[in-house]
Amino acid sequence: MADESKNGLGVSWFIAGGFLLIVIIAVIAAVVVFPNDNADSNHTDPAGSAGESPSPSASPGTVAQGNESTGEDRQCDLDEADSDFPTRAPEFRWEDHPIGLTVPVSEEHGPVVRDGAFWRCTSRTVSGAVFAGPALLSAFQAGHQEAAADSPRARMVFESQPEDSAVDAVLRGFRVSSSNEDAAVIEYLTETFDGEYRGAMQIHLVWDEDLQDWRLDLSDGEPPFSIVEDTSGFTEWR
Repeated sequence: MADESKNGLGVSWFIAGGFLLIVIIAVIAAVVVFPNDNADSNHTDPAGSAGESPSPSASPGTVAQGNESTGEDRQCDLDEADSDFPTRAPEFRWEDHPIGLTVPVSEEHGPVVRDGAFWRCTSRTVSGAVFAGPALLSAFQAGHQEAAADSPRARMVFESQPEDSAVDAVLRGFRVSSSNEDAAVIEYLTETFDGEYRGAMQIHLVWDEDLQDWRLDLSDGEPPFSIVEDTSGFTEWR
């Protein structure tokens, strides 16, 4: 079980379209992806969680500083991780990513290697994919295009990221839409701090055999987002 520290998100999102629904979706979607460098991380969780999010420096002993280009670190070797389908959130804690997003991290599933804002190396399991999503999205916004598998659409999304715009919200849960050893689709449930809006962002991930790690799959463009009325199908982070 995670500690009950806050899990506030200060982030921005792709703003597009002229319809009211799209505007509402954009407002909620803004809480999940692409944090503002100047966003204030000192927020209060509306659920009343106590304490403060751990500093990124308070990382487990397994966390390593690596350089992907050299291939010197092999910390992605998480073969002992539990491969069962997660019917509840695996053991985790909240940590503040350097870019401003507060993400769940696991000693068993990762991410266990941190190159500055590039938090990577998660287990080749469904749970590993669940933990990979928020960390890779943060890395992508921080300027690490390599957090996504290379494709024309991924390059387009990277180049079109907004520079500033922040909305505060909390990450509430996740739902695994599909998964196998090579790919996963995870929906992340978010909620604005006032509890007025809930939405789900669908993140596609693909396993990279060469890197032995998950990467964002943005070959279809930016992650789709939808308003959520019924949250019963989501697994809560707790």
